[in-house]
Amino acid sequence: MTVGAPVVPRQSVTFSPDGAFLAAGYIDGTVVVLDGTTGGAVRVLESNSQWIISTAFSRDGRVLASASADSTVRLWSPETGHLLRVLEGHSARVMSVAFSYDGRILASASDDQTVRLWSPDTGELLRALEGHSHGVRSVAFFPDGRVLASASEDFTVQLWSSESGALLSGLESHSLEGRSVAFSSDGRVLASASTDQIVRLRNPDTGTLLRALEGHSDDVWSIAFSPDSRVLASASADKTIRLWSPDTGRLLRALEGHSHGVVSVTISPDGRILASASASAEMVRLWSPDTGKLLSALEGHCQGVWSVAFSPDGRVLASASADKTVRLWSPAGQILGVLEGHCHGVRSVAFSPDGRVLASASVDKTVRLWSIEAALRGDKDVCLATLVPGSGGWAAYTPDGRYKLGGDTSGLLGFTVGLWRFEPGELDAYPDAFDHPPRRIGDDEPLFELEP
Repeated sequence: MTVGAPVVPRQSVTFSPDGAFLAAGYIDGTVVVLDGTTGGAVRVLESNSQWIISTAFSRDGRVLASASADSTVRLWSPETGHLLRVLEGHSARVMSVAFSYDGRILASASDDQTVRLWSPDTGELLRALEGHSHGVRSVAFFPDGRVLASASEDFTVQLWSSESGALLSGLESHSLEGRSVAFSSDGRVLASASTDQIVRLRNPDTGTLLRALEGHSDDVWSIAFSPDSRVLASASADKTIRLWSPDTGRLLRALEGHSHGVVSVTISPDGRILASASASAEMVRLWSPDTGKLLSALEGHCQGVWSVAFSPDGRVLASASADKTVRLWSPAGQILGVLEGHCHGVRSVAFSPDGRVLASASVDKTVRLWSIEAALRGDKDVCLATLVPGSGGWAAYTPDGRYKLGGDTSGLLGFTVGLWRFEPGELDAYPDAFDHPPRRIGDDEPLFELEP
């Protein structure tokens, strides 16, 4: 997840694969490691680098990589906070980092138009991949780790062999703005959707276009595979959801019923329920992918719904709305809880891998972390932490009302766990993203209690 506004440099928030940690990178070059369950700060990784653009955990969670605007990649131990090594070689900002599935290779993408492959164990540069004509913005490994995809501002996606570094193929992007991409669960199909109204399916190994799915009459905003990869759902501004067979390209059925464009679609882990949302309608709709039947319409939001997501176990569906709330539902359509606290519309929701924490991103420029267990119990205080950007930097807010800031030699303020305190007026620059006026931490009050 990334949170920010045009006037605020980008920052990155990433869960570790087991959900134990949450890493957040900030504009002052600081990486904060949070407890993935409680949202409490665990430790701060200070590097004297420029702002952090991307973070990624190795699959075993033992290594955290941070990509910086200073053209370096730093590797950390999230458990101890020790800096393991600094990877130098890029000549411009590093925009994205990703580990291979087995953790033996780290890929970094940069504005210098290259992708570099490193050994996390030794810090050795394995190879530099050249082929893009503009900055590279994102990298991702395929599930088997043998192929790496890189996306660039040159409007292409390049597929590389992670073993040899050979360019396997170059995929031209859609003719118009891309909106959504998804891999099938078996890694055999890469789907992409665009404002050109077409869903394209490609072979990730060769880059070959398998088929173009045509049928929508307006922009395609969201796509999702079923868990068994036998069905691909596409949601469009034409007010419909279309279900396709990725194997044959055949249209299985069209789901009609939304009165406005459909902006988000997701399929439950067991494949039995499809949830859809419209930014101009208050209801979340639940469908049967097998029959195309509308199972129920979930009413409760009072403005449009922007995002829907199932928990990993499929027991909870979260919906994010312009009405400033996140609602939790059972697959049967029962309301389980309402998460309130954002002061503007909520645009996106995502569960941690273990399903214990829900993150919500809002137009109010904050990310809130919620305890699902506490919400389902009906507890009053379920917000674990709030991350807030402002014109001068970042602040952290916890349910007990305590705040803190950190600073560096450049004068930028950042969210850290150092022993900095607010001075009078320091909160004036921050947006009004709280339910009650903030208060300064008293001199005799402890800050976050951190384990040694």
